[in-house]
Amino acid sequence: MRIVAGNKDITNLCVNATWSGDIDERSRSLNFTYLYNPKISMPLIKVEIGDSINLFDDKNRLLYVGVVTEVASSLSGSDVSVTSRDVLWYLGKNKVAGVYTGSAEAITRKILDEFGIPVGNLESVAVDKTVISTGDKTIYKAISEAYGEEYYTVAVGEKVEVRKKGSEVVAVLSGKANLIDANYKKSMEEMINRVIVLNDENGKVFEISAEENLKYGILQEVIKAEKDKDVAISAKEKLVGIKDASNITAIGNFDVISGKAVIIQDTSNGFTGKFLVTGDSHSIGGGEHTMNLTVEVLNE
Repeated sequence: MRIVAGNKDITNLCVNATWSGDIDERSRSLNFTYLYNPKISMPLIKVEIGDSINLFDDKNRLLYVGVVTEVASSLSGSDVSVTSRDVLWYLGKNKVAGVYTGSAEAITRKILDEFGIPVGNLESVAVDKTVISTGDKTIYKAISEAYGEEYYTVAVGEKVEVRKKGSEVVAVLSGKANLIDANYKKSMEEMINRVIVLNDENGKVFEISAEENLKYGILQEVIKAEKDKDVAISAKEKLVGIKDASNITAIGNFDVISGKAVIIQDTSNGFTGKFLVTGDSHSIGGGEHTMNLTVEVLNE
Protein backbone atom coordinates (compact mmCIF):
# COMPACT_ATOMS: atom_id res chain seq x y z
CA MET A 1 0.00 0.00 0.00
CA ARG A 2 1.12 3.53 -0.78
CA ILE A 3 -0.63 6.82 0.03
CA VAL A 4 0.21 10.06 -1.75
CA ALA A 5 -1.20 13.35 -0.44
CA GLY A 6 -0.92 16.12 -3.00
CA ASN A 7 2.39 15.19 -4.58
CA LYS A 8 4.03 13.86 -1.40
CA ASP A 9 4.32 10.21 -0.43
CA ILE A 10 3.29 9.89 3.22
CA THR A 11 3.19 6.08 3.42
CA ASN A 12 6.04 5.86 5.95
CA LEU A 13 4.24 8.33 8.23
CA CYS A 14 0.92 6.46 8.20
CA VAL A 15 -0.07 4.59 11.35
CA ASN A 16 -3.13 2.91 9.88
CA ALA A 17 -5.66 3.29 7.09
CA THR A 18 -9.21 2.17 6.32
CA TRP A 19 -10.50 2.05 2.76
CA SER A 20 -14.22 1.39 2.57
CA GLY A 21 -17.39 1.60 0.56
CA ASP A 22 -21.02 0.52 0.42
CA ILE A 23 -23.09 -0.23 -2.66
CA ASP A 24 -25.91 1.99 -1.39
CA GLU A 25 -23.67 4.87 -0.34
CA ARG A 26 -22.52 7.69 -2.58
CA SER A 27 -18.77 7.35 -2.35
CA ARG A 28 -15.82 5.31 -1.21
CA SER A 29 -13.67 6.81 1.52
CA LEU A 30 -10.09 6.52 2.64
CA ASN A 31 -9.52 7.37 6.30
CA PHE A 32 -5.99 7.33 7.65
CA THR A 33 -3.90 8.50 10.58
CA TYR A 34 -0.39 9.83 10.07
CA LEU A 35 2.36 11.26 12.29
CA TYR A 36 2.99 15.01 12.49
CA ASN A 37 5.03 16.42 15.40
CA PRO A 38 7.28 19.51 15.01
CA LYS A 39 8.78 18.84 18.45
CA ILE A 40 10.67 15.73 17.40
CA SER A 41 12.95 14.89 14.50
CA MET A 42 10.70 13.58 11.74
CA PRO A 43 9.51 14.59 8.27
CA LEU A 44 6.76 17.21 8.50
CA ILE A 45 4.08 16.93 5.84
CA LYS A 46 0.87 18.86 6.27
CA VAL A 47 -2.31 17.41 4.78
CA GLU A 48 -5.05 19.99 4.33
CA ILE A 49 -8.70 20.22 3.27
CA GLY A 50 -9.02 19.95 -0.50
CA ASP A 51 -5.75 18.08 -1.04
CA SER A 52 -5.88 15.18 -3.48
CA ILE A 53 -5.29 11.69 -2.09
CA ASN A 54 -4.12 8.72 -4.16
CA LEU A 55 -4.04 5.14 -2.91
CA PHE A 56 -1.85 2.54 -4.64
CA ASP A 57 -1.55 -1.18 -3.97
CA ASP A 58 1.71 -3.11 -3.63
CA LYS A 59 1.93 -3.47 -7.43
CA ASN A 60 1.65 0.32 -7.79
CA ARG A 61 -1.85 0.12 -9.27
CA LEU A 62 -3.91 3.23 -8.64
CA LEU A 63 -6.89 2.09 -6.54
CA TYR A 64 -8.43 5.33 -5.43
CA VAL A 65 -8.43 9.06 -6.09
CA GLY A 66 -10.05 11.26 -3.47
CA VAL A 67 -10.17 14.69 -1.94
CA VAL A 68 -9.58 15.51 1.74
CA THR A 69 -12.86 16.53 3.36
CA GLU A 70 -11.84 16.51 7.04
CA VAL A 71 -8.64 16.83 9.10
CA ALA A 72 -8.53 16.35 12.89
CA SER A 73 -5.62 16.72 15.30
CA SER A 74 -4.90 17.69 18.90
CA LEU A 75 -2.31 19.87 20.59
CA SER A 76 -1.13 17.07 22.86
CA GLY A 77 -0.90 14.30 20.27
CA SER A 78 1.28 13.48 17.28
CA ASP A 79 -1.45 11.81 15.24
CA VAL A 80 -3.46 13.55 12.54
CA SER A 81 -6.67 11.87 11.32
CA VAL A 82 -7.68 12.45 7.71
CA THR A 83 -10.95 11.68 5.93
CA SER A 84 -11.13 11.68 2.15
CA ARG A 85 -13.89 10.90 -0.38
CA ASP A 86 -13.86 9.95 -4.05
CA VAL A 87 -15.67 11.79 -6.84
CA LEU A 88 -19.01 10.14 -6.02
CA TRP A 89 -19.16 12.37 -2.93
CA TYR A 90 -20.05 15.22 -5.27
CA LEU A 91 -22.90 13.16 -6.74
CA GLY A 92 -24.56 13.12 -3.35
CA LYS A 93 -23.94 16.80 -2.60
CA ASN A 94 -25.28 18.34 -5.81
CA LYS A 95 -28.98 18.46 -6.71
CA VAL A 96 -30.31 18.58 -10.24
CA ALA A 97 -33.28 20.40 -11.75
CA GLY A 98 -34.74 19.45 -15.10
CA VAL A 99 -36.38 16.80 -17.24
CA TYR A 100 -34.00 14.18 -18.60
CA THR A 101 -35.27 11.80 -21.28
CA GLY A 102 -33.53 9.02 -23.18
CA SER A 103 -31.38 6.03 -22.39
CA ALA A 104 -29.88 5.66 -18.94
CA GLU A 105 -26.46 6.27 -20.49
CA ALA A 106 -27.59 9.47 -22.22
CA ILE A 107 -29.28 10.79 -19.06
CA THR A 108 -26.19 10.08 -16.99
CA ARG A 109 -23.82 11.75 -19.46
CA LYS A 110 -26.03 14.84 -19.70
CA ILE A 111 -26.27 15.27 -15.93
CA LEU A 112 -22.57 14.72 -15.29
CA ASP A 113 -21.62 17.07 -18.13
CA GLU A 114 -23.72 19.81 -16.49
CA PHE A 115 -21.46 19.63 -13.44
CA GLY A 116 -18.18 19.06 -15.28
CA ILE A 117 -17.73 15.62 -13.74
CA PRO A 118 -15.59 13.26 -15.88
CA VAL A 119 -17.40 10.22 -17.29
CA GLY A 120 -15.94 6.77 -17.87
CA ASN A 121 -17.62 3.61 -19.15
CA LEU A 122 -21.40 3.46 -18.77
CA GLU A 123 -23.52 0.34 -19.19
CA SER A 124 -26.00 0.47 -22.05
CA VAL A 125 -29.65 -0.19 -21.19
CA ALA A 126 -32.14 -0.53 -24.05
CA VAL A 127 -35.19 0.94 -22.30
CA ASP A 128 -35.56 4.73 -22.44
CA LYS A 129 -36.66 6.57 -19.33
CA THR A 130 -37.69 10.00 -18.12
CA VAL A 131 -36.18 11.37 -14.92
CA ILE A 132 -37.77 14.51 -13.50
CA SER A 133 -36.19 16.57 -10.73
CA THR A 134 -37.50 19.84 -9.35
CA GLY A 135 -34.38 20.21 -7.25
CA ASP A 136 -35.39 17.36 -4.97
CA LYS A 137 -33.00 14.75 -6.39
CA THR A 138 -29.26 14.52 -6.11
CA ILE A 139 -27.12 13.52 -9.08
CA TYR A 140 -26.69 10.12 -7.45
CA LYS A 141 -30.43 9.59 -7.05
CA ALA A 142 -31.20 10.71 -10.60
CA ILE A 143 -28.63 8.32 -12.08
CA SER A 144 -29.89 5.49 -9.85
CA GLU A 145 -33.45 6.14 -11.06
CA ALA A 146 -32.33 6.13 -14.69
CA TYR A 147 -30.52 2.80 -14.37
CA GLY A 148 -32.54 0.89 -11.78
CA GLU A 149 -31.53 -1.43 -8.96
CA GLU A 150 -29.45 -3.85 -11.03
CA TYR A 151 -26.70 -1.26 -11.55
CA TYR A 152 -24.35 0.72 -9.33
CA THR A 153 -22.12 3.76 -9.70
CA VAL A 154 -18.41 3.54 -9.03
CA ALA A 155 -15.45 5.91 -9.24
CA VAL A 156 -12.54 4.80 -11.41
CA GLY A 157 -9.82 7.31 -10.77
CA GLU A 158 -11.52 10.69 -11.21
CA LYS A 159 -14.21 9.32 -13.55
CA VAL A 160 -17.73 8.10 -12.78
CA GLU A 161 -18.76 4.74 -14.21
CA VAL A 162 -21.94 2.65 -14.02
CA ARG A 163 -21.75 -1.13 -13.92
CA LYS A 164 -24.04 -4.08 -13.44
CA LYS A 165 -23.97 -5.45 -9.90
CA GLY A 166 -21.94 -8.63 -9.51
CA SER A 167 -20.88 -8.74 -13.15
CA GLU A 168 -17.24 -9.30 -12.21
CA VAL A 169 -16.04 -12.13 -9.95
CA VAL A 170 -12.80 -10.95 -8.33
CA ALA A 171 -11.93 -13.53 -5.67
CA VAL A 172 -12.56 -16.95 -4.17
CA LEU A 173 -12.83 -16.94 -0.37
CA SER A 174 -12.18 -20.27 1.29
CA GLY A 175 -11.58 -21.37 4.86
CA LYS A 176 -8.56 -23.27 3.63
CA ALA A 177 -6.92 -20.19 2.16
CA ASN A 178 -8.10 -16.72 3.11
CA LEU A 179 -11.45 -16.85 4.94
CA ILE A 180 -10.98 -15.89 8.60
CA ASP A 181 -14.55 -15.74 9.92
CA ALA A 182 -18.11 -15.73 8.60
CA ASN A 183 -21.59 -15.11 10.01
CA TYR A 184 -24.71 -15.87 8.02
CA LYS A 185 -28.27 -14.58 8.50
CA LYS A 186 -31.55 -14.69 6.55
CA SER A 187 -34.58 -12.54 7.33
CA MET A 188 -38.09 -11.77 6.03
CA GLU A 189 -38.48 -8.73 8.32
CA GLU A 190 -38.49 -6.28 5.39
CA MET A 191 -40.40 -8.45 2.92
CA ILE A 192 -42.97 -6.87 0.58
CA ASN A 193 -44.61 -9.45 -1.68
CA ARG A 194 -47.53 -7.48 -3.11
CA VAL A 195 -47.67 -3.91 -4.42
CA ILE A 196 -50.74 -1.94 -5.49
CA VAL A 197 -50.47 1.29 -7.48
CA LEU A 198 -53.16 3.97 -7.14
CA ASN A 199 -53.92 7.00 -9.30
CA ASP A 200 -54.69 10.49 -7.99
CA GLU A 201 -58.33 9.48 -7.40
CA ASN A 202 -57.14 6.49 -5.34
CA GLY A 203 -58.28 4.05 -8.01
CA LYS A 204 -56.17 0.92 -8.50
CA VAL A 205 -54.28 1.03 -11.78
CA PHE A 206 -51.77 -1.78 -11.29
CA GLU A 207 -50.98 -4.72 -9.03
CA ILE A 208 -47.99 -7.05 -8.84
CA SER A 209 -47.14 -9.96 -6.55
CA ALA A 210 -44.04 -12.03 -5.91
CA GLU A 211 -45.85 -15.35 -6.14
CA GLU A 212 -43.00 -17.36 -4.64
CA ASN A 213 -43.16 -15.31 -1.44
CA LEU A 214 -46.93 -15.25 -0.89
CA LYS A 215 -46.58 -18.51 1.06
CA TYR A 216 -45.28 -16.37 3.94
CA GLY A 217 -48.53 -14.39 4.06
CA ILE A 218 -49.48 -11.17 2.29
CA LEU A 219 -47.12 -8.27 3.00
CA GLN A 220 -48.48 -5.38 0.94
CA GLU A 221 -47.26 -1.93 -0.04
CA VAL A 222 -49.51 0.73 -1.65
CA ILE A 223 -47.96 3.50 -3.74
CA LYS A 224 -49.16 6.36 -5.94
CA ALA A 225 -48.51 6.43 -9.68
CA GLU A 226 -45.80 8.91 -10.66
CA LYS A 227 -46.06 11.12 -13.71
CA ASP A 228 -43.94 9.93 -16.65
CA LYS A 229 -42.86 6.78 -14.81
CA ASP A 230 -43.96 3.28 -15.78
CA VAL A 231 -46.23 1.94 -13.01
CA ALA A 232 -44.99 -1.61 -13.58
CA ILE A 233 -41.39 -0.51 -13.00
CA SER A 234 -42.34 1.54 -9.94
CA ALA A 235 -44.23 -1.39 -8.43
CA LYS A 236 -41.55 -3.97 -9.16
CA GLU A 237 -38.92 -1.79 -7.48
CA LYS A 238 -40.91 -1.96 -4.22
CA LEU A 239 -40.95 -5.76 -4.01
CA VAL A 240 -38.59 -7.08 -1.34
CA GLY A 241 -37.76 -10.74 -0.87
CA ILE A 242 -35.89 -12.65 1.81
CA LYS A 243 -32.81 -10.71 2.86
CA ASP A 244 -29.55 -12.47 3.56
CA ALA A 245 -27.00 -10.35 5.38
CA SER A 246 -23.76 -12.28 5.74
CA ASN A 247 -20.59 -10.80 7.22
CA ILE A 248 -17.21 -12.07 6.11
CA THR A 249 -13.74 -11.42 7.50
CA ALA A 250 -10.89 -12.42 5.22
CA ILE A 251 -7.30 -11.71 4.33
CA GLY A 252 -7.29 -8.42 2.42
CA ASN A 253 -7.60 -8.26 -1.33
CA PHE A 254 -7.81 -4.78 -2.87
CA ASP A 255 -9.83 -6.12 -5.82
CA VAL A 256 -12.75 -6.99 -3.51
CA ILE A 257 -14.95 -3.91 -3.29
CA SER A 258 -18.68 -3.20 -3.19
CA GLY A 259 -20.54 -4.00 -6.39
CA LYS A 260 -18.26 -6.86 -7.38
CA ALA A 261 -18.79 -10.56 -6.74
CA VAL A 262 -16.91 -13.25 -4.85
CA ILE A 263 -17.15 -17.02 -4.65
CA ILE A 264 -17.42 -18.25 -1.05
CA GLN A 265 -16.49 -21.81 -0.15
CA ASP A 266 -17.05 -22.33 3.58
CA THR A 267 -16.44 -26.02 4.16
CA SER A 268 -17.38 -25.72 7.85
CA ASN A 269 -21.10 -25.57 7.05
CA GLY A 270 -21.34 -26.12 3.31
CA PHE A 271 -22.07 -22.44 2.67
CA THR A 272 -20.93 -21.91 -0.89
CA GLY A 273 -21.86 -19.94 -3.98
CA LYS A 274 -21.59 -16.62 -5.75
CA PHE A 275 -22.14 -13.52 -3.62
CA LEU A 276 -22.51 -9.81 -4.28
CA VAL A 277 -20.32 -7.58 -2.10
CA THR A 278 -22.65 -4.89 -0.73
CA GLY A 279 -20.22 -3.35 1.76
CA ASP A 280 -16.48 -3.53 2.33
CA SER A 281 -13.96 -2.15 4.78
CA HIS A 282 -10.25 -2.75 4.26
CA SER A 283 -8.04 -2.22 7.31
CA ILE A 284 -4.33 -1.73 6.74
CA GLY A 285 -1.83 -1.32 9.56
CA GLY A 286 0.98 -3.04 11.41
CA GLY A 287 1.99 -4.92 8.29
CA GLU A 288 -1.45 -6.56 7.99
CA HIS A 289 -4.35 -6.15 5.58
CA THR A 290 -7.74 -7.60 6.46
CA MET A 291 -11.18 -6.93 5.03
CA ASN A 292 -14.67 -7.07 6.48
CA LEU A 293 -17.37 -7.68 3.88
CA THR A 294 -21.13 -7.64 3.82
CA VAL A 295 -22.38 -9.98 1.13
CA GLU A 296 -25.66 -11.33 -0.20
CA VAL A 297 -26.50 -14.27 -2.43
CA LEU A 298 -26.34 -13.28 -6.06
CA ASN A 299 -29.42 -14.59 -7.84
CA GLU A 300 -28.89 -14.79 -11.60
